[in-house]
Amino acid sequence: MLAGLAAAVPTAAYASEPVAAQGVGTANAAQAIADCAPMAGTPYRVGTTVKADVTSYGCSNGWTFSATLQSSRWDGWNPDDTVNWYGSTHRVLNDYNCSGEHDHRVALYATSPTGFDYPVHFSRTVRLNCG
Repeated sequence: MLAGLAAAVPTAAYASEPVAAQGVGTANAAQAIADCAPMAGTPYRVGTTVKADVTSYGCSNGWTFSATLQSSRWDGWNPDDTVNWYGSTHRVLNDYNCSGEHDHRVALYATSPTGFDYPVHFSRTVRLNCG
């Protein structure tokens, strides 16, 4: 079920977290950052529902995540479903009200245990027709 997921933030990016945010002098903090892997899957359609898988593994409960399934509209991106979680888990976003043809994507936000907010990561954008 997690096949085809793209890394939300490349592992190398975790190593670039400011040293002060890692906890100066703590090798374990840098290792914990490198071991955390959040991912956002490409949205897909099941009937008239648009779904997307999001996951994080190797992440301590100090990590916080938020993911939003979005669909394109004339005035920008509409938030269709949002999930929040801590640590390592798997969640599924659902847009039960899909109609017509729109672009869909997932916005994934991550905050490290030290409070460092990583730049938002967007999944691949796909156009889906819900009829």
